[in-house]
Amino acid sequence: MPLSKMRGSKLPNQKFYTYVFRLSGMALGVCLSLFAVPHAQAEYNPLLQDMAGHKAVYEISLAKAKPGVQVVGISGQVAYEIKHDCLGWNTRFDFDMEYTYISQAPLRVRSTITSYENMGDWSYNYHLERKAKGTVIDGRKGYAIRKEDGLHVNEEQPEQKESVFDLPVLFPMAHTHEIIQKAKQGKRFFSADIFDGFDGTGVMNVNTVITPLGDRMAYNRGDHVAALNGDDHEYWRVSLGYFPRDNHDEAQSIYEMRATLYDNGVLDDVLLNYHDYEISQELKSIEYLPEQQCE
Repeated sequence: MPLSKMRGSKLPNQKFYTYVFRLSGMALGVCLSLFAVPHAQAEYNPLLQDMAGHKAVYEISLAKAKPGVQVVGISGQVAYEIKHDCLGWNTRFDFDMEYTYISQAPLRVRSTITSYENMGDWSYNYHLERKAKGTVIDGRKGYAIRKEDGLHVNEEQPEQKESVFDLPVLFPMAHTHEIIQKAKQGKRFFSADIFDGFDGTGVMNVNTVITPLGDRMAYNRGDHVAALNGDDHEYWRVSLGYFPRDNHDEAQSIYEMRATLYDNGVLDDVLLNYHDYEISQELKSIEYLPEQQCE
């Protein structure tokens, strides 16, 4: 998610938020992109069924900012819904954010992000629209298909463009699933290249550190929503660093994220570190959706 750091009067890019929820198993919109690949070609993957379909609301706030950063306040919320149709994951994000600056009037931005990820991990569709003062200020739409010679990405917005990236590359839900599987296996580190399409940068390298959260760990689950409904789920603290795939010499990550990840894909207690400032995202409500019966 190489969105620009917040400098001057620039808006923080919504893609940072997208990754947070994708990692939590909460990404990929209830509406299919207009570029959706026909489901008849999809390959059913039962391994991704451990990701729980649900609706959730997160409260977003500015946790910390370095002196000199022009943004002095970030507040709002994101409502999301994720569900599967037995062949893929649909997800929708609706952001309602307000940015407060030192030297200009506050700006309210509303964004909608939808995507669809095939469970066979071979196709992915995405669509983003962001508005301020009733005017569209950002839009992106496209789809990606995995082929033998690489990942083929076709963009229509903001301009028509075709790109091919070397494999292996994971889509967001498959990446989340792999992190959970590594955590269950007791692994402490996982590195993978991922694509989500929401900033036009292409493929990102993501390094993940996984820390078990046992009873002796200083983590008060009572401070957060009872996301697990009393069930005995496993959960871990995960730290992710996002780097440009094509610049392995880059010492500093584009941004970093820490969160508590549950074994059903739900995230809580999220902190995004963009080096100049940090943003907190806290789960406020969650509703699990009925499980789809798939054959």
